[in-house]
Amino acid sequence: MPLPEISIPALGPECAQDFEVQLPAASPLNGTWSGFGIEDAAGVFNPGQTGPGTFELMYTASNALGCSTSDTASIQVIEEPEVTSAMAFTACVDAEPIALTGFAPEGGTWTGAVTDESGFPMLVPTEVGVGPQPLIYSTGSGSCAVSDTTFADVRALPEVQVFSTLGVCAGLTVDAEIWVNGGTAEASLIGVASVVVDTDSSWQFSAGPWGAAEIAQISASVEDDWGCATSVELNWTVHALPEIILPNEWAVCATDDSAELPAAWPEGGS
Repeated sequence: MPLPEISIPALGPECAQDFEVQLPAASPLNGTWSGFGIEDAAGVFNPGQTGPGTFELMYTASNALGCSTSDTASIQVIEEPEVTSAMAFTACVDAEPIALTGFAPEGGTWTGAVTDESGFPMLVPTEVGVGPQPLIYSTGSGSCAVSDTTFADVRALPEVQVFSTLGVCAGLTVDAEIWVNGGTAEASLIGVASVVVDTDSSWQFSAGPWGAAEIAQISASVEDDWGCATSVELNWTVHALPEIILPNEWAVCATDDSAELPAAWPEGGS
């Protein structure tokens, strides 16, 4: 009985990464593989064990009488490809969608906090929310599959608290205070006749005096070190001063007895 005739398909190339490659089926079936990088004689090769280079792998098969023969084939192991995802960046949570750039090579796929907009990879801060968002770019397949991850730091808007009265009497000023939670920020307060005083933890200001017919309103914008801004609008009801009505004159006797003052309007005054 003749020895089996061995036929080995072309092998590789593979990339020098820790990855189990199932070698293509050789003929006849049920033979065994051996050589540097073979993890399983059934045909599992790991290019991460060999590193880059060209290596001889041996395939051995036997006939029904147990007579065996072998043949070899070369497999090339190359360096893993380079891949670069987008540059890391910071964005405010209310920002417009941001196009991802700087990735290479082209033709890969994105996963993580990435939205495809007409074929262009985008980060949509309003959808992904606050915090570090992974941007993963992958290319290649099998032992040559590579990926790179960067992060977009999506920042929350400043949390603003406003402390003030709800109304002000005509002819008076109104005091208000704006607190910003979570750290130091820069603020601009815009309004009529407003005076701003900076402190370490808040902004205090007085506005007015307001007339009865005026609209008591001030807009404030609080911007943090990353350019994330929160706008607030302060409104007060301007109350007209009461109209007091008193008698023009009244008479009392010049005695030691107390005299009751005449009625005045509105009632409840003093």
